[in-house]
Amino acid sequence: MIARSVLEALNIFASANAMHTDINPNNIFLSNIDSASPVVKLGDLGNLMREGFNKYRIQPIGCRAPEVWRGLGCWPSSDIWSLGVTVCSRTLYLRTQLTDQLAHWLGHKTIFGISDKVVEDLTESWCIARIDRLIGPLGPPVQTPEYESEFCMAGELSMGTYIHPEIDGPVPYIDVSTLCQELESLSGPKVDPGLLDFIDSLLIVDHTKRPTAAEALKHPYLHSTEV
Repeated sequence: MIARSVLEALNIFASANAMHTDINPNNIFLSNIDSASPVVKLGDLGNLMREGFNKYRIQPIGCRAPEVWRGLGCWPSSDIWSLGVTVCSRTLYLRTQLTDQLAHWLGHKTIFGISDKVVEDLTESWCIARIDRLIGPLGPPVQTPEYESEFCMAGELSMGTYIHPEIDGPVPYIDVSTLCQELESLSGPKVDPGLLDFIDSLLIVDHTKRPTAAEALKHPYLHSTEV
């Protein structure tokens, strides 16, 4: 229900060649959650932009799309990526917390972003390296010294190791498997394969091949239950 509602909003923005640019768990509001008709609202429209915005990187770093990291601008498809990351965060939270407090979106474990960063600074490179390990290579950045340096360091982090003080041996900087493996390895009942396929369909590295909001709304998982 939440994913459908956000996609419906993104479809309206896309029809106006606009983007929300700040899709993340904190901007999706739920009410009437104990009723038969919960309400989902997408808030914080202060960062609404025209598609192709590229004066600087936008989107929160944990939900930032590959094309934005590369310096190719932000597009409606970038919002789709952010939704995919948000769904991952929500899935992890529901799997690790026994709670009915649906307003609490982020759990103690997140797949994307810098929650487990073990080096000082290098925030951008760490986020890029995690996407590389979880989904696959982002592709080259635009040719600027800053972006090229970030991607070069991300490559070092993605493949590099360090000596952990409590472990006798090298430990990967980026200690994650593929996204599918991470979600399938969650404790408890198995994650719905339809949900895994839905997330996978949103998190396509190439933004030109990522589904539009209208296309994503047709995914079978969104129609697997009546809400």
